[in-house]
Amino acid sequence: MRRSGVPLLLVATLLLVAACGYRPEGTLPPVAGRPATLFVELAKNRTGRAFIENELTNRIVERFARGGRYRLDEERPTAALVLTPEVAGYTAVASAYSQTDQILLYRATMTLAATLVQGEDGRIVWKGTLTESVEFAASSDRAQQQTNENVAVSGLTVRLADDLYARVAENF
Repeated sequence: MRRSGVPLLLVATLLLVAACGYRPEGTLPPVAGRPATLFVELAKNRTGRAFIENELTNRIVERFARGGRYRLDEERPTAALVLTPEVAGYTAVASAYSQTDQILLYRATMTLAATLVQGEDGRIVWKGTLTESVEFAASSDRAQQQTNENVAVSGLTVRLADDLYARVAENF
């Protein structure tokens, strides 16, 4: 008698999960009326930090390719949608000090502005600004300090790409 309850519980759990609308990422169909091909332009860099636009563009392309909701197009003229990202701001400022006024932590903050337009008519589908921050350790060794900042920037670009995908794919 006890064993007959286990399959019933399993079936009930599966029905509950299916009924709540849960789907693994990347299985959602394209938004109604919106084609699924996407071209991502190289991000513009409005900051003084060199090559930050390359890293951000790479993370955005990786994220949209992994998401499965859009099919990336290598040619702008044939894409139904065009995403134009821009690194609108980047700062790294001291955020924590020791008792002797030595810098212990820096806070890196990056702002991404992006616009998604219809490729054919240029109609804006989505436009927004996203900001992320992360702290990284200070170091008296300049090379280590630069490495810490580079790791922080890498983390910021991943988080911003994830945020951008969530906003665009879910049509917020």
